[in-house]
Amino acid sequence: MPLPQSFPFSQSSLHDFETCPRRFKLRYLDRLRWPAVEAEPIVEAERLARLGQDFHRLVQQHLIGLEVETLTAYLTSAEDELRTWWQRYL
Repeated sequence: MPLPQSFPFSQSSLHDFETCPRRFKLRYLDRLRWPAVEAEPIVEAERLARLGQDFHRLVQQHLIGLEVETLTAYLTSAEDELRTWWQRYL
């Protein structure tokens, strides 16, 4: 299965790649949300998933050398929860 040279592997994507190539293809190459979220209410689950993705992106950018001030400035319009997680991380 050909991957873009710049594909950003994560622990989850590596696990899917190893254990279920079809799930990997659907989730990471075709960008389908599969299997569907099994949480109620779905809107809250999706909100928390987006917050988690945003937080992980911030941490990744911090670890590759972006300045804390630059990343913190991004959070001015973010949800309180994300700002709290960021402050605890720092």
